[in-house]
Amino acid sequence: MNDNLIMLVMMEAGSAIKPDDSLEDRCRSAMKAAKNHWMVLDEDSKFKGAVAALYEQANEDEKVRIKAEFDSLKFLSAMLNGVPVDFDAIEPLENPVGLNKIWREVTEPSRAEPDVLDPTHDEGCECRTSRKETAVCICDFSAPSRAPEQKTENLVAEGTEEK
Repeated sequence: MNDNLIMLVMMEAGSAIKPDDSLEDRCRSAMKAAKNHWMVLDEDSKFKGAVAALYEQANEDEKVRIKAEFDSLKFLSAMLNGVPVDFDAIEPLENPVGLNKIWREVTEPSRAEPDVLDPTHDEGCECRTSRKETAVCICDFSAPSRAPEQKTENLVAEGTEEK
């Protein structure tokens, strides 16, 4: 069943990829689509589906980079689950894509690097989720300049005139 879930995510994530974007941007697009998949709830399946979609549409050099990084993540996962790992077999990554970093950035926006924040984002706001691509602050209007206008004065004035 898990392979079927990964394939579902892979199909949706693949359709979100724009071929002319950089590898990192294609990765980000695939992971955004995977993160919001409505049928799959397992984060691991979503991640694997996004990486599979990225791999499927990558050129040969990019496939080598993706596979090397994914293999190193499998080693790490095995080690964390108590499986003995031969550290000599792990090859250092020459030019990593940043699969895990991008996944964290997409699924946990508060971990985003400052350079991906919207430059128009109010400095007084505590929210760290305003992104260039959405330009939306979801911080519950904690900064005064982001707060919606209060229309209570108009309502009170209108209510008193009627009485």
